Amino acid sequence: MSADLLHDFKEILAPYVKEKDLLNAITQDTHLSDDLHINSSNVVDIVLDAETKYNIVFEDDDFEKLGTVGSCIQIVQQKLARK
Repeated sequence: MSADLLHDFKEILAPYVKEKDLLNAITQDTHLSDDLHINSSNVVDIVLDAETKYNIVFEDDDFEKLGTVGSCIQIVQQKLARK
């Protein structure tokens, strides 16, 4: 996983993480809901932010894979590789 993508994704997540100290500990294994307490409606916002930032489109089946920061980044990497 690219360190740049992890850094960028932390910036995307920041507005939706209430406990800002959690942002410093984010790894690819960090779970969006369990660890960062991000609710499902905010996951939609995160997807929209990622789509805008990277000029990609998430498909409906991609939403099922959005459990961890690493899975989100993996989807972004796959979409970028197809461009």
